[in-house]
Amino acid sequence: MKPNKFSKFAQHSLTIVGKAVLIVIAVATIFAVFKEIEHIWQAGKIAVGDLLMLFLYLEVMSMLNHYGFRKSTCALSFVHRNNCTSSFSCIRYCTN
Repeated sequence: MKPNKFSKFAQHSLTIVGKAVLIVIAVATIFAVFKEIEHIWQAGKIAVGDLLMLFLYLEVMSMLNHYGFRKSTCALSFVHRNNCTSSFSCIRYCTN
């Protein structure tokens, strides 16, 4: 099935909105890292909770890199299987 103009526009719009949300999350995470470092600096000591929060922020930035800022795009797609009795299956595809 060939996508029509509306589906192409909707897909492009959702991609732009998704990238914008990822940028907001990235900025908020970087801000939180600086606030955590400021908290450590003011306290004059590093607690285990501070280290755990910094590792959590690192993990969020790693996920942002994986899902938003790579050259390849991965998506889930529901497709009709012609050779099976079940009506739909979910596949994951990636483009480079």
